[in-house]
Amino acid sequence: MAKVPPTCWKCGYELSGLKVDDLCPECGCAVWSRPPIQQASQYASRSLTWGIVSIALFFACLGPLAGLLAIPAITYASKANAEVRQGLIDKSQLGGAKAGMILGWITAGLSIAALAVYAILIFGSQFF
Repeated sequence: MAKVPPTCWKCGYELSGLKVDDLCPECGCAVWSRPPIQQASQYASRSLTWGIVSIALFFACLGPLAGLLAIPAITYASKANAEVRQGLIDKSQLGGAKAGMILGWITAGLSIAALAVYAILIFGSQFF
């Protein structure tokens, strides 16, 4: 098995031969430092929460009105994606945002379909 040389977490520069208290010659980062822990995106968790609430309430009691609750799920997921593009959070934190957006779009689609069915049931006899 080949030995992997130590590299800087920030820039990827090979750190072989450097002391523990040295700095990376490429970027100036401390040799044995670690990357900072990133905070979880609040937008991603909010998106997931709103997505779950919207789909649950669609089936539980609200029907098409739950489509209004899907809007925050989709909006927060878009904001989480913007955070990734700006480099504020890591792309690996988008799982909750993607799930929230998917649930939001499913709820919105089901709400539109339910409204169409209601419209056909209510106004359909006038047209047929």
